Amino acid sequence: MRKIALLIVLMTVIALTSYAADIAVSINCSSELVFGINLNDPAASGFKNNNTAEVDFTIVSGSAEKGKPEDGAVYGWIKLSGYEMKVDNMGAPSTGDNGDVEAKIMFPMGWVKISSTNADLNYINVVQNDGGKKDTDDKGINDSLAKSGGLVLGLNFAPVTIEIGFFSENDWTQNAAATSDVWGWSDADNDPTTAPVWALLTAGAAAGDDLNDEHAYGVNLKATVDIAPIKIEGGAEMGLGHSDETMAAGAKVSANIAPLTVYAGLDVKMGEAAPNETQMEFGFGASIAIAGITVTADASYNDLMDDFDVRAKVDAGGLVAGLGLALTVELFNLAGTDGDNDPNDMEMAIIIDASYNAGMAKPYASFRYGTFDASDNAYTYRAEGDETVKLTLGVELYVIPNVTFNLKYESGDLTEDTVVAAAADAGIITFSTKIAL
Repeated sequence: MRKIALLIVLMTVIALTSYAADIAVSINCSSELVFGINLNDPAASGFKNNNTAEVDFTIVSGSAEKGKPEDGAVYGWIKLSGYEMKVDNMGAPSTGDNGDVEAKIMFPMGWVKISSTNADLNYINVVQNDGGKKDTDDKGINDSLAKSGGLVLGLNFAPVTIEIGFFSENDWTQNAAATSDVWGWSDADNDPTTAPVWALLTAGAAAGDDLNDEHAYGVNLKATVDIAPIKIEGGAEMGLGHSDETMAAGAKVSANIAPLTVYAGLDVKMGEAAPNETQMEFGFGASIAIAGITVTADASYNDLMDDFDVRAKVDAGGLVAGLGLALTVELFNLAGTDGDNDPNDMEMAIIIDASYNAGMAKPYASFRYGTFDASDNAYTYRAEGDETVKLTLGVELYVIPNVTFNLKYESGDLTEDTVVAAAADAGIITFSTKIAL
């Protein structure tokens, strides 16, 4: 009942604001019944129900977001986007994305943003892993400094855009000052026949973090020069007035000359763990699409981890209508170490994905092969140089409108088992019926 009420409130808000704002609403819901059999133990079988409902909406109030010289007006602009409400299975609590609010005061040559001061300074594409390896740096090194609030001044002089941010790490709220232990005579047992004892009456407390960093401010700067076909981006962020000063910086140059796209970038972070510590990460890559085939290659290097990773992917899905076919090869730790000076740390993964949509049926298959060492947190049970092989086979059927039938086999690791000793993990077979709108 609570979920229904939330949905009603949401739709009411949308209806009441529709006259004054541009609104885009996306509603998705599905119900799925799955029957599964564990091939490692055929007695382990059963049903599972999966029910989901998602509402995602974007609200834009005010004139169009411009902030350009030809737009002579000064006005307030606000946008709410990415708000998502999910109703999970079997009465579980609602979850979702709280969304993002962006608010600006627009003027002819720029804007003042008052909703946030976050500056994303990760300019390179850190090589991601689809083969099962746990990537310890999947978001880049330049996570944003902690911020209580601030503002950003944006200036638009086409083809140059500049953003200057000023923020504080804390607000005006001050935590309690440090206090000392209080000792005294205690008669806690309330027994008149026993004498009081000397005891700790109240334990002292350390000063709050806000007192240690009362005047912790920071600044960031971002600039973009976009002159087709070349785009140059760069930025820096620095914390001021606190003991653990951190500075982050980065830059990226990209060019798009069809059918070729290339880029190179560098990210630098200083003083996160120690005042003199510097961490650098650089990357480069290229992508080319010709005659239905797209070839992409990316590489990244982290000097602190001495970690050089490469990924190459060939996607031939455009050759035939309905065809999905891709080969990915990933090579990790090509520098020979992963921060522990072990020359045997180099790892690899090979991924093959294939499918064909024939209208009423879509067969699909997936193959994963990888070599991982024992230092990898995701494979701590493995010996050095061990391997993993995983296979997925299935077919989806679309014979009733809004209904998908899916017969799928998904193996575990076919080379080593963590469930049944001295045997490969045979995996699971499932058959599902899904109704979706």
